[in-house]
Formats: sequence, C-alpha cells, structure tokens
Amino acid sequence: MNFHNPAQPYFRTGADSRIHKQLGKQKVFSLSGDRKLWLLVVKMLLVICPMLLAVNLWLVSSTNNLEQSVQAVLKVRHELIESRMKLKAKSAHLFSPERVRIIAEEQLSLHVPEKEQVMFF
Repeated sequence: MNFHNPAQPYFRTGADSRIHKQLGKQKVFSLSGDRKLWLLVVKMLLVICPMLLAVNLWLVSSTNNLEQSVQAVLKVRHELIESRMKLKAKSAHLFSPERVRIIAEEQLSLHVPEKEQVMFF
C-alpha cells in the first residue's frame, strides 16, 4: 500500500471579498428597468390580449353551437327509438296468430277444417 502521496491536495482559491461586496450591492432586477423594454412588453400585451380574447369568444361560440347540435340529434334519436318501439308493438300485434286467423276467416273465408273433412291417403 502506498501511504505517502507526493501530490499536494488542490484547494480552490476563494474569490476576493471586494467582488462579493460589489455583487451584493448590485440590483439584479428592477421594476423601473429599461423604459423601452416596458413599452415593448405593453405593446405586445395590447396586441396579444385582444387576439386571445377573440379566439376565446370564437371557441365558446363554436362549443355552444356544437352543444345545441348534439342536443338536437339526441332529441331526434329519442323520438326515433320511441317510434321504433311503437312500430314493433304494432307489428307484433298484426302478426299474432289470433289476428292472422281472424283475417283468414273474414277476408279469405278460410276456416279450420273439421276432423271428418281431413282425409289422409
């Protein structure tokens, strides 16, 4: 094992204390700032805000129109389902065996034959 290390440890030298004092005194951000910068920011806001407002109003209008369309479609769908149920009930009634037998007797003069009328060969 090597216990003797001939290289000296390297320690970073500290910064001069005068530089730390000067950095502490400097203002990093100032609200007064540069007047031109603030004018540009205000101009951009005056341009962007109305555009965003117009886009928002258009989206709200589109959403309302879409919601009304969906409500109308759902209303028509509900009416169609109701009429389908009524037509199925009417169809089941019209094609019932009792109804078919009555129509055959009245309109076609067909009657159920008696036992002695049926002949097997």
